[in-house]
Amino acid sequence: MHLARKSVDADALVHNCRYLKSRCAGARVLAVVKSDAYGHGLKKVATALKGEADGFAVAVVAEGVRLRELGDSGVILVMQGAAGEEGLRTAVEHRLALVVHCFEQLALLERCGAKSPALWIKFDTGMGRLGFPADAANEVFARVRRLGTMRPGLMSHLACADEPGMQETDRA
Repeated sequence: MHLARKSVDADALVHNCRYLKSRCAGARVLAVVKSDAYGHGLKKVATALKGEADGFAVAVVAEGVRLRELGDSGVILVMQGAAGEEGLRTAVEHRLALVVHCFEQLALLERCGAKSPALWIKFDTGMGRLGFPADAANEVFARVRRLGTMRPGLMSHLACADEPGMQETDRA
């Protein structure tokens, strides 16, 4: 039987982040460290990339809180957004940026009047997972503006971004 082993090379992480930033001049890079940095160790990966990445992205509020507990004071984006009033209060308390991807989350923000440090709006551009339908953009933008959010971020999960020439990606 062969046992699987993993190792994380912090220098390689830093090199890869710097390379990516050099290829995308002017772009900001969020290192996705959800699920314990995909099982590689949140503390180790976040420590290595602190100061290299422009911030971090996690899946849920608890992961963002963990990064704050590890001493990160920068941008932390919660990709699934807040789940319920308690999650929203915790996110605001810890200055976590939130993705809003459904009308239920938008209604939660409206109902609670809580001010997230930043909001990102996610649209479904063909992946069929999380995100507002594109035809709801006008309504979503209007409601987010009423929340007082300055220039929300936009995001999507492109269904076929790695397939050149796909009309779905061009339309997104």
